[in-house]
Amino acid sequence: MDLVKTSEKREITLFTNQAFALKYDIDEVPQVGARAAGVKSINLKEDDYVVACLVTDPQYEDLLKVGLVTQRGAFKQMPLKLIGKTSRAKRGVLVLRNLKTKPHRIVALKAYGQNHELILITSSLRKQVIRTSDHPVGDRQSNGSFVIDVKTDGEAKELLMGRPLPDQARDIGRLL
Repeated sequence: MDLVKTSEKREITLFTNQAFALKYDIDEVPQVGARAAGVKSINLKEDDYVVACLVTDPQYEDLLKVGLVTQRGAFKQMPLKLIGKTSRAKRGVLVLRNLKTKPHRIVALKAYGQNHELILITSSLRKQVIRTSDHPVGDRQSNGSFVIDVKTDGEAKELLMGRPLPDQARDIGRLL
């Protein structure tokens, strides 16, 4: 949970299991009075729940990327700025293409400003290292690419932040 001063300009971005994302200004959340009790942040349909909540400074929005994994073993990264700002208590926008058979569901998500190693933990306690520099930055509705085989590795369960990766342009300059 994040504690934010009321004077700070921040945005809240929520991601749900059924691949919806909603971004709004923190100013929309009432702080005192009867309206402050039981504030609805996102409109969820049945069987959906919030997987991740990001509180970010809008001036750094162009620098942030989001990496997410699905229960089917797919990894996707996208710029956070692709999620348009709206008002709270809405449904949000889809961040994965909706498939009729075997739809992708978001299991875990991390936000980062530079390339990182992300550690994917599966239901069989296997660890898979994902180098974000090895994956393209996709658009809002792509489903990403498969990084594990759920039949042999188990379903994706958790995504941990690993070490930052060096900037490749800097490394090439050092080698020359």
